[in-house]
This record gives sequence, structure tokens and C-alpha cells, in this order.
Amino acid sequence: MELFNKIKNPVIMGERLILRDINKKDIDSYYDLYTDEDLNKYWGYNYKEDLPDLNIKKDYFYNFQQSLKDNKQEYSLAVTLNDFLIGEVVLHNFTCNSVETGIRISKKYQSFGYGREALTLLINYVKEVIKPDYITSKCYKINIRSELLLTKCGFIFKNEDEIYKHFIIDLTK
Repeated sequence: MELFNKIKNPVIMGERLILRDINKKDIDSYYDLYTDEDLNKYWGYNYKEDLPDLNIKKDYFYNFQQSLKDNKQEYSLAVTLNDFLIGEVVLHNFTCNSVETGIRISKKYQSFGYGREALTLLINYVKEVIKPDYITSKCYKINIRSELLLTKCGFIFKNEDEIYKHFIIDLTK
């Protein structure tokens, strides 16, 4: 929890993007991001497994993310372009000396470098504010685009299991 407690409603400014807390005006685009079947096959969380009633309200995912934040399990930030949510970056799996990152960008905004800019902004924030010994990330073994993004952002391949390739940035060096 100590690392999580260092996060204080960040607004992280990039060249084209701003990372900020997800808010109520993002509900529609956040819902679209969460329910995009093609995009989320590589996210590692299938919302349908937790929701027997697929006729869910648009604010469900916003409220779900807020509860994860309130319980200090996960901190998600909106990736915004011109103040419109085009994706999210996530900090989760906090330990006493590490934090895991995740990212997803809406299909419409992929291949423009937004993922790399957003993840780089998040990594720099983590290094400067949270200051763990390690930043970790993972991607599905078949998700070559995510693997390339992670390596371009400074992650080093660590190992793999049956499903994922695991990456790390070692900040102790």
C-alpha cells in the first residue's frame, strides 16, 4: 500500500496527450473501451466473466474502476487527446518494491504513437513520484505489438509462462 499511497491525482502532460484521472465525462468512451471485444482479447480481463447480466449500465466500468482505486488495488488514468479519452494506463499489483503497468488504446487511435507516448509518460511518473525498485509489465505471448511497445519503452524481457511474456525495468541500477 505504501507505493499506492504516493499517487496523488496526477495530471501528466505529454507532447500530445494528457494522462489524468478518469472522470464522469469519460463514461461513454470508457464503456466503449471496456466492451471492445477485439481490443480486450489481449487485456487479460474478461468483464463478461464477472457480469452475468450483460445488459449493464454505461457507468458500470467507471464505478468499478473507482472502487478498485478506493480499495487501493489499481489506479487507472485516462489517456486523453484534446481532453477525449482514447485509452487508459493502469498501475496495479503493487508490492513493497514494485508496481505493474498496463495500457490499452482504442483501435481508432492505434498506430499513431499514442501508446508509446502514454506509456513513457506513465513510466517517468512512476520513476519520479512512486519510486519503486522495479516496474513490471506483461503481455500475451501472441501479442507482438504489445511486446514491441514494452521494449521500445525500456522494458527488458524477464521470462515467460504458458500465457504471458513478463518484462521489467530495474530501477536499482
